Amino acid sequence: DGITVEDCGWSEITAFPELSWEFDENAPVALDTTRVKTAPFDAAVLADAHFFICYETVNRQSGDVTFESAAMKLLVFEKGGEGYLLDDGGAQRSFSYAMDSDYSCVLRFDDGGEGTLGLCADQGGALPGSEEGSLWLQLYLGDKVLWFY
Repeated sequence: DGITVEDCGWSEITAFPELSWEFDENAPVALDTTRVKTAPFDAAVLADAHFFICYETVNRQSGDVTFESAAMKLLVFEKGGEGYLLDDGGAQRSFSYAMDSDYSCVLRFDDGGEGTLGLCADQGGALPGSEEGSLWLQLYLGDKVLWFY
């Protein structure tokens, strides 16, 4: 009662399609960036944690997500405004870092490159089972965004 339909085709269902509900628990899941919130921070937060592990890399043009290999990328901060990015091939790119606002830190690499770093707080559910308050670093580096935890 109370339902109106227009231009519909009705038929009997003779067989349901077969659906697969297989799920690979070990397959990486993309970070839900709608569930993270930018947060203010200072350089002491970076040096206190010392290092961060890269979870995923996002191409800023295409939106394609690449998950990091077992070798991992590390972002290491040392006291005194120095640090380095260790890539999954073992190469080390040294940088200096300095805050340029309450929400942003600039990394100036010794090889001339530059990146901008922000801190984000997980509002819960950014990854399956993630808890509210988990911290993420978002590094804009050229045409990529690297997410570290």
